[in-house]
Amino acid sequence: MKLQDVDRAFCELRSRQGASRTRLAELIVQSMHGLDLSPAQARRLDALGSHDSVVAVTGQQVGLFGGPLYTLCKIQSAVASADVVTQRTGSPCIPVFWLEDNDHDAFEAMHTHLPSEAEGVAEFSPWEKNNPRMRVADRRIDENLQHAIAGSLGNLRGRNAVSTSERLRQAYSLGTSWSDAFLTVLAPYL
Repeated sequence: MKLQDVDRAFCELRSRQGASRTRLAELIVQSMHGLDLSPAQARRLDALGSHDSVVAVTGQQVGLFGGPLYTLCKIQSAVASADVVTQRTGSPCIPVFWLEDNDHDAFEAMHTHLPSEAEGVAEFSPWEKNNPRMRVADRRIDENLQHAIAGSLGNLRGRNAVSTSERLRQAYSLGTSWSDAFLTVLAPYL
């Protein structure tokens, strides 16, 4: 269905189907454990409890430093679409970002491209190929990975390089799950 085709009747029908909104809100809060919700995020979670609420869902597989740029585009698109539906129909529409971390593709989850003085842009894949069948959700930042990630951040340049490096160092701290690091990086945009 196209966004322009979403109307009040569609929202009323959808609001009577699907999972418990209360349970969904509980799962979202649980998944964001340890993160401070912004006022907008808290308002949207409260609205999810409304009997006539609907959701606009998108998601992404875990990716190093927040994953590919289109991850942010997907988040922004879900937020904007939810706002349009709410304004057009009067039904609270809540954007929900689904984090895919149940697969085993550790290479893809721990692979990115970074600025490089020598190469312009260089591939960066700090995963040491250990435990290839372990789910991404079960992986944690160990000392070797933390060291490799911290070392790569020295390549960042620009006016926000220092604050971005610090934020990423905190997100990818020792013992943190790969999923929680990804969520920490993206939390302000969700």
